[in-house]
Amino acid sequence: MIKKNKIVKLILWDTSTKPVDNNCDLYTWSGYSEKNNIKSLLRYVDSNGIQFRGSYIRWIHELGESKIKGKPIVDYLSIDNKTSLWWLTSFVEKSPWKSPLIIDAVRLIALEDLLKKSSYTSFELVSSNRNLHKVLSSLCAKLNIVYEWTKLESSSRKFLSLRFLFDKLPYFLQALVTLCIHIRKNWAFRNTKKYNWSSKKKSIFICSQFSHLDKEACQTGDFYSHLWENLPELLHNKGYKINFIHHYLRSNEANNPLEALELINKFNKFEDRNDFHCFLYSYLSFGLAYKVLKLSLKFNFKSWHISDIKKSFSPDGAYLNLWPIMKENWYSDLCGSASVINCLWLLLFDKALKEIPYQECGLFLCENQSWEKALIYAWNKHKHGRLFGVAHSTVRFWDLRYFVDNRTIMSSEKCSLPRPDLTVLNGKLAMQSYKDFGSLDNSLTECEALRYGYLDKLNLNPRSITNKDDSKKVLILGDYMPKSTIKMLELLESSSSNIQGEYQYTLKPHPNFIVKSSDYPILNLDISMKPLVEIMDEFDIAYSGNLTSAALDAHLSGMPVIVAFDDEAFNFSPLRKQNGVSFVSNSKELEVALLNLNRNETIQPNPKDFFCLNHDLSKWSELLSL
Repeated sequence: MIKKNKIVKLILWDTSTKPVDNNCDLYTWSGYSEKNNIKSLLRYVDSNGIQFRGSYIRWIHELGESKIKGKPIVDYLSIDNKTSLWWLTSFVEKSPWKSPLIIDAVRLIALEDLLKKSSYTSFELVSSNRNLHKVLSSLCAKLNIVYEWTKLESSSRKFLSLRFLFDKLPYFLQALVTLCIHIRKNWAFRNTKKYNWSSKKKSIFICSQFSHLDKEACQTGDFYSHLWENLPELLHNKGYKINFIHHYLRSNEANNPLEALELINKFNKFEDRNDFHCFLYSYLSFGLAYKVLKLSLKFNFKSWHISDIKKSFSPDGAYLNLWPIMKENWYSDLCGSASVINCLWLLLFDKALKEIPYQECGLFLCENQSWEKALIYAWNKHKHGRLFGVAHSTVRFWDLRYFVDNRTIMSSEKCSLPRPDLTVLNGKLAMQSYKDFGSLDNSLTECEALRYGYLDKLNLNPRSITNKDDSKKVLILGDYMPKSTIKMLELLESSSSNIQGEYQYTLKPHPNFIVKSSDYPILNLDISMKPLVEIMDEFDIAYSGNLTSAALDAHLSGMPVIVAFDDEAFNFSPLRKQNGVSFVSNSKELEVALLNLNRNETIQPNPKDFFCLNHDLSKWSELLSL
């Protein structure tokens, strides 16, 4: 390497305390705020998103092709000659919500890019994170950069917490404890009736979460899920019977398994309604639990023969090695908690799809979760008909779950990635997301957006904010992640005293995190639990976190939208790069954004630029040959 004489220092600031502006370049590990020499590593990641997203996804493919005893990992972890445990791992799922270390990995890929492009000769890490120190000290040594670690005391140690004690258990015991807890929580579902499946030609199989249920419909014994909206009605009108298999998720309508069972019994009570409902966990048994444990032990044993895998945790062409920060995910996936849950998915779906009669056509909610691979594997193994994955929500730039390396897609190996016959996308925005990624997936098709079908009938009048002195009504859209919602409200509290004019705040919380108005007395919050579509016309401005897709609903209704970044995450907002949307990272930026919206302004996006909208669902009818 070229020898550098002048000392040029970079500091990486990984602590919640405010960094001090100095003559050195300083990048914050967390947060999006920037000032003078203080830069945000997350902003650097986002501004070069195409490069770093691609680097991470390419590495996942290469990791799966790494050789172990002469075999690619995909084959080494094979279950039979049709599929592999590899496809159910967190590495393939790529969910930053389940595996936040993915965000750390992409930040480190970006940091190496920074170091290579610049002339830094000295690097200082200010952090309490030992694994981060291991990665960066090794990287700097390879780049001939002087390295220093200012070690901070960890402020989040909970030595006697159950989580801490659980993490100290050997991975096999973690798997055993997880299996016992999971089975105990879902044991009541064994009582679900599971013998009324329709085998008629005019029947459709649907698999998704038991959530987003319509409260009024539940009270009358009618099943209506906002995940599928009026698609079941279309099927009923065409004379089809629907076979539902559900994953239970806790919700307001079914707060526990007993309440969920009560609802299922209501839904199944009236045979003239043409549906049959069953929980996946109705196929639980002691025998199945034993088989899960046995299969998990098989992969536990295999995991101890892959000691050389750490060499494969360097992306192609990189000096960086991600093993220290990703090893917990690796062992959890192969012999810990995640491994046993994935084995449970595999055997539950295998048993269910073996026992039910032949299904000519099936749909499932597509979010690239591990259970989906188990469903596809079992569906094909037991020779059912066509299977379609339905991506019902937005396909966001940083939602890595939806993006797969083209080499993985094109593979014809015997244990290739389990994939549906078609992936159904809901409009131009989703299709463009795949196109921009450069996907060669030819199994994509477009149908009407079920989740956003109401937009086809929404009366979209141009909105104007015309008078600085008028009271502005602000709709706050809560995230399902509590931390994100709390950050939004704290920013708003900090800003409120400095904002000129009168603002009235109404919070529509996410059902997973209900906020009390008394928790934020400065804001004098109103709380609304009404459906968003019923209240949007009452407000002038929407303020949201960067996770909720409700921000897109507000934007398409004509409201100006302000989005607060999450200091620990990518910009997951579906409104990333959209005109007329303000992104803020601190209270000062929020003040400016709110004041700027006092200008004369008209906002009128066209929903059909985002989604396929047609109330009669003609494309769905064509796809399903109705």
